[in-house]
Amino acid sequence: MCELRFNDTVDETMNTGRLEGDTGKALAHEAIDQALGKGVSVAAKNYELWLNYVGDFIPGLRQEVDAALQTATKPQETLDGLHERYFTPATPHYDQIMATGDTIADELRSAIQALKAAGVQSDRFGETLDSASNALSGPLDGTSLRGIVSDLTAATQQMAEQNQNLGHQLRQAGSEIETLRSNLEDAQRDALTDALTGVANRKRLDATLEFRLTESRSLNYPVTLAMCDIDFFKKFNDTWGHQTGDQVLRFVSATMMKLVLKDHLVARYGGEEFAIVLPRVSLDEAMPVLERIRRAIEAKQLMRKSTNQSLGSVTMSFGIATANPGDTVESLIARADACLYKSKEDGRNRITREDQLSNRVAA
Repeated sequence: MCELRFNDTVDETMNTGRLEGDTGKALAHEAIDQALGKGVSVAAKNYELWLNYVGDFIPGLRQEVDAALQTATKPQETLDGLHERYFTPATPHYDQIMATGDTIADELRSAIQALKAAGVQSDRFGETLDSASNALSGPLDGTSLRGIVSDLTAATQQMAEQNQNLGHQLRQAGSEIETLRSNLEDAQRDALTDALTGVANRKRLDATLEFRLTESRSLNYPVTLAMCDIDFFKKFNDTWGHQTGDQVLRFVSATMMKLVLKDHLVARYGGEEFAIVLPRVSLDEAMPVLERIRRAIEAKQLMRKSTNQSLGSVTMSFGIATANPGDTVESLIARADACLYKSKEDGRNRITREDQLSNRVAA
C-alpha cells in the first residue's frame, strides 16, 4: 500500500462537534421535553428530529419546525413530513438511527412505567401508615399491637425494596439512553459526512446552502460559493493508482479544512470536485482565502514513504460566485461551476470570479 509524505505536516484532525457528558445528557433531555411539550411522542423519528432541532445541527431545520408547528392542526403529520425531507431512508446509517431511536423510546417507556409503579406503592404505603395511626389512637392490646407492627414492618420492607428496584432501573435506563444517544449522534454525523475525506457530503452541502441563501435574503448578508476541482486527477489516478488518489483527496480536504474560517463549510461535491460555502463573505473577501488554499496545495511535494519516490505536486482550479436575491441552490452552484470550467479552459491552477466571467462574455 502506497503512503504519501509531504514536505510539511497537515493536521487532519477535525472537530466533529460531538456532545458528551453532562452537556450531551442535557441535550437529550431537552429534545425529549421539547417533543412532549408539542404533544408528540418520543419515538424514533421524533427523537431524531428534536435532537437535531435543539442542537441546531442541520441548517434550516429549526426554522422550518417552528414555522410549520405554528399553523399545524396535526403536529405529528407535520413532523413526519419534515422527517421525510431531512432524514430519508437513502441516508447512510438510516436503519441504525431508527433502531437507536426506537430503543431509546422503549427505555423511556420502561422508566415511566417504573415511576408510575412507584407512585402506586407510595400511595399504598401512605394508606398503611394512616391505618396504623388510626389504630394506635384507640385502645390496644398485645394482639392488636403486634398486628400493627407486623403490617408496618411488611409495608416498610416492601417500600424499601420498591425504591431500591426503582433506583436501579432508572440508573440502568439512564446509562442505556446515554449510550444510545451517543450512537445516534455518531450515526447522524456520519450520515452528513463524506466517508473518505471527512468533510461534509452533498446532502449537508445542499442543506447548508439552502439555509445560507435564506439568511442572505433575510439579513442582506452576502454568501459566496467556491467550486474546486483537482487538476488532472484522472491522470494522477491512472499513473499512481486509486489508493494514492484517495490519499490525495484526503490531503486536499485537510488543507482546505485547515485554512477556511470556522463557519465556512467544506464539502465533497463528487469525485475530485469540492465546494466551499463562505457565509457573510463577498467575492473580494473570498479571494485571499481561496488563494491561500490554492498556494498551499500547489506547494506540497508528494512522495512515496517506502521509496522516497517523488510523485510531484497537485494543483486545484477554483470558480466563485456570490448569491443573487433570486438564487436557488442549483442556480448558485451552476454559476460557480461555470467559473470553475473557465479556470480549466484558461490553463488550470487559478481562480475565476463570476464578475471576470461576465466581463469576458460581454467583451
